Amino acid sequence: MILSLEQFLISKGYEKVMDRNLVFMKELPDIVYLVQVTSANYDHCSSKEDYMRKNQQLTFYWNGQTGKNIRILNLITVPSIKCRGVTELSEGGFDVWMIDESKERIILFENQTKEFDNLYEPLEQWLVSETQSESLPVKKSPVTIGLIAVNVLVFLILSKLGDVYNSEFMFQMGAGEWRAIFYGQEYYRLLTCMFLHFGLEHLFNNMLVLFFAGVQLESKIGSIRFFILYVLSGIIGSLCSAISAMLNQQIVVSAGASGAIYGVLGAILVEMLLDKEQRKQMSLYRVFILVMGTLYLTIMDHNSTIDYIAHGGGFLSGAIIGAVFFFIKEVRKKKLAQG
Repeated sequence: MILSLEQFLISKGYEKVMDRNLVFMKELPDIVYLVQVTSANYDHCSSKEDYMRKNQQLTFYWNGQTGKNIRILNLITVPSIKCRGVTELSEGGFDVWMIDESKERIILFENQTKEFDNLYEPLEQWLVSETQSESLPVKKSPVTIGLIAVNVLVFLILSKLGDVYNSEFMFQMGAGEWRAIFYGQEYYRLLTCMFLHFGLEHLFNNMLVLFFAGVQLESKIGSIRFFILYVLSGIIGSLCSAISAMLNQQIVVSAGASGAIYGVLGAILVEMLLDKEQRKQMSLYRVFILVMGTLYLTIMDHNSTIDYIAHGGGFLSGAIIGAVFFFIKEVRKKKLAQG
């Protein structure tokens, strides 16, 4: 949300003049508009006195720099209007607009005004467009679409080169097998096997779940983090499968993206468990994706039980990585809230 707000303000002629407190400025002939962007969470919100002090400091500094009148808007993102200390900020005698992230709308208290650089209506319209784009997360999921395209392209190429149902051929193309990985030191197989599939049904099942689960998660955590989570979960899932096969002395040629996809499902579960607003809203669609995706892959997988080791390894690693990303995001929010 903070990054998107930054892009919105820049599009309205503002420039970022402070990074630590995240302040944006637009200078006109007779006045300087300053927008201070901060955030609050359920456990922490800066006090009314803290905001008053920051506003006084900003006014003093920029009045000295420009010699013009200063007008400051405090734009505060909150996960819910029920956050502790939020309503008290409206009583501070300064301009405060709250953005409720859970409902993507501006909250304006009775003693506040919409009059600030004609910014209210454009911001309201921008939030509506953000909400609409959220309902179509495919637009925010280039990595998911790219991964599906790569998997399909690899399958089509291999289908022309040989028999994708044949284990020997798939091994030659980079499928996983524990002796080649550990004894032959062909560690690349932990990655390449994620993009190989034994037949059209195997590919279709995995890509179907990847599409619905991937667009949901990537649109929430961002493309770079999603890519990291997907690849690491897949590699760890492949490694778990190889170790299990070695311990059981089973000769199994493994391929498929299911380990990585289970990692995506694990991260979705963690996000729903850790995010308070997610639990309150209890998105039935996301729960449906999580449950049905897991059941579908499990029922449709006709491979040996070794694959379940890959599934479990991918799911657990995805959950852990997802939790790490969540806590990093929370730490950054607290730093922004504290200024």
